[in-house]
Amino acid sequence: MREVPDRGRIVIVNFEKGGTATPPEMVGTKRPCVVIQNNALLRGALVTLVPLSTTEPQRPGKQHHRMSHLSFRGWPMDWDGQGTPRWAKCDYLTTVSLSRCTDPYTKEKFGGRRYVRVKATKMDLEAEERCVIWALGVNPKLHVEPRADVAVEAVQPGH
Repeated sequence: MREVPDRGRIVIVNFEKGGTATPPEMVGTKRPCVVIQNNALLRGALVTLVPLSTTEPQRPGKQHHRMSHLSFRGWPMDWDGQGTPRWAKCDYLTTVSLSRCTDPYTKEKFGGRRYVRVKATKMDLEAEERCVIWALGVNPKLHVEPRADVAVEAVQPGH
């Protein structure tokens, strides 16, 4: 992926590119994920995301969110289509390089791919953010918007 995806965009991530995952880490060559932090932190070609799974958690908790089917409007059948239930595994929050990410695609008749952009609903994205905060053990009352003047100082060396 060349450009940084917007928050809420659902991308396919290759977790095994350049190595292998070891259970209980997130395994599976390619997995859909929701971008919850793009390049707003000026970290270069990195995105922070929440992996999705079609497997319901054994013990669903506050760290899980069942996604609405509305978040998968236009989702390709090659990736189980719109009607497949999916769970956001917010306790598996991870940051990856854009080189691991691609948009979901449909395989064309003669071997090509047709890529589509899919974005989670605002309701699903906000629910995932609450689940991430809970999974990290952060007191939600402490979650505040970052100050713009602090972010500017952080990226200006020597000031």
